[in-house]
Amino acid sequence: MDVNQLNYSTVRIIAKGNRGISTGTGFIIKFAEQFIDGKYINAPAIVTNKHVVEGAEEIAFRLHASNLTGERVKGFYEATLPLSSFIMHPNPNVDLCAVPIAEIFVRSKMDRVKPYYYGIRMKQIPNRDKLTSFCPSDEIIVVGYPNGIWDEENNLPVFRKGILATAPSVNYGGEGNFLIDCAIYPGSSGSPVFTVKHLFNRETFQPFVSIELLGVVYATYNHSAQGEIAIQNIPTNTNTQIPNHLGLVLNTSNLHELNEVIKEHFSDSPLEDIHDARNI
Repeated sequence: MDVNQLNYSTVRIIAKGNRGISTGTGFIIKFAEQFIDGKYINAPAIVTNKHVVEGAEEIAFRLHASNLTGERVKGFYEATLPLSSFIMHPNPNVDLCAVPIAEIFVRSKMDRVKPYYYGIRMKQIPNRDKLTSFCPSDEIIVVGYPNGIWDEENNLPVFRKGILATAPSVNYGGEGNFLIDCAIYPGSSGSPVFTVKHLFNRETFQPFVSIELLGVVYATYNHSAQGEIAIQNIPTNTNTQIPNHLGLVLNTSNLHELNEVIKEHFSDSPLEDIHDARNI
């Protein structure tokens, strides 16, 4: 995977309900990875924050499109799913959920297309032990739709750069969180936080890009004009207090827990509910 492919890992979310229309960020992870009869299988799902979709009657996505052989084509595929399709993290205090896109695949094939995307592999998501190798001041990138801003013509997200403000292996405030120093605005809810390193293969000395997912943005520190500081879930509309550019991020231990939930969800499902990823 290279950095450009992250353009096709991120999804703009439109939530519609009694509270009106709001936007957020989602991104695709290949959960429940396994080999069955020599074939690589996974359950791709769009990950976001619970507060992005809670209370919504309809959640809409616009995905890039490919033909049925996996070759990217012009145009996009738009889909809507109900809140009931989402799988919530079992801990009510963890602002994380995911929606498997198997249903979108089934619908899109009727239109002779299928979603075109690059899903994040579980091997790109450090476990709790590997998080100890990341330190404050390490550079990170955040991909998403701040203030709902995106390249609508090409269906592409916005990339922002920052640094780790605290170590992701140290639970900030006693929870599974860490801080980033990066501009975070409404619409950034659910944004993935990556590290991108240019490395060399020790055996072949060939250069390669290492992209790892460190966590998911869910809240930010805001301050009022009077200087009062508060932690708030990132609003999904554009009415907000003054951000001070410190984002709170759920670390990857929460994603590994969600992976176990999704594996259990698909444990008795037919294979058509899990997608062969060789051509994606």
